[in-house]
Amino acid sequence: MRAWCDSNLNSDLSDDPEVKLYRYPEPSGASAFLVDLAWNTPDQDARPIEWKVRVILEPLDLSKPSPRYRTQHVFGMVGAVPVEGRAARAFLFDGNHDGVYTATYGDGMFVDLDGDSLFKIDQMSPEFLPFTVPFQLGDALFRITSLDEEGRSLSLVRVDTKKRSSPPIRGQAAPDFAFQDWKTGREVRLADYRGHPVVVYFWAGWCGSCEEMAPSMRALYDRMHPRGVEILGVSYDTDSTMFLGYLEHHPEPWPISFTGRRFWENPIGRLYRASAAGAAFLVDASGRLDGIFYEPEDLNVRLEELLKETPSSDRSNR
Repeated sequence: MRAWCDSNLNSDLSDDPEVKLYRYPEPSGASAFLVDLAWNTPDQDARPIEWKVRVILEPLDLSKPSPRYRTQHVFGMVGAVPVEGRAARAFLFDGNHDGVYTATYGDGMFVDLDGDSLFKIDQMSPEFLPFTVPFQLGDALFRITSLDEEGRSLSLVRVDTKKRSSPPIRGQAAPDFAFQDWKTGREVRLADYRGHPVVVYFWAGWCGSCEEMAPSMRALYDRMHPRGVEILGVSYDTDSTMFLGYLEHHPEPWPISFTGRRFWENPIGRLYRASAAGAAFLVDASGRLDGIFYEPEDLNVRLEELLKETPSSDRSNR
């Protein structure tokens, strides 16, 4: 395998030398290289940014349309955050890769909440705290009040106390949530649907599989809703135009949450650790998580089983 990198960012590889590859441990057969990148921020100040980046090239898979790769920021601002009387190690994460830290889009910090000195770089991890929305530290919610764009300091303020929620586990109580229905403006709460099987469906207008699933999900609802099944939709769209365009082609009769937040900033998405659009979380009539489904056909089969297990007299009409 050979590789080149446009390290001077001039869109021309002919003036860039071949990079030196080395073996990378995961996945097996992967290679990687390091590159120093420099650019100016796109704002009026046009400040210079210099970062070292690692590019990981995964093994070639002929079944995939193109080679797969991922990037890692070798540089990050490291510090500590007070959590329940102790200083927890933390580092800032530039989620939108623009070279500065802001509380407007994509950025956040990873905090070693469990004290194991290990970080799983996953924006759906409970140890990732997005700056754009209030986040949980210990038993309280905090929000950012000030943030230095170079990451030298930040300030937090507590906004509320909140019991820590556990990730959804099959067979255990599904995390409760509430949202304002985009269509009617009324508050919708999962707990109010107790006695009904409920499908919590995460989708987005930009999601190709959601587009394919839309007719099947509507058919499932039309068939199952008279028998007591409910669907609650959670949109991962950030672009309202794309959101409305999807609904124009696929009008959905069930309640919909639209916050304009990406999945790692969406409060319901974070609660359910739903890192992809097109996921359907099935909650049974007793409020327990029954399973996670990515194919409407599989969801339909399981719903039929649940409806047979639950007498119709136990399902009140809404």
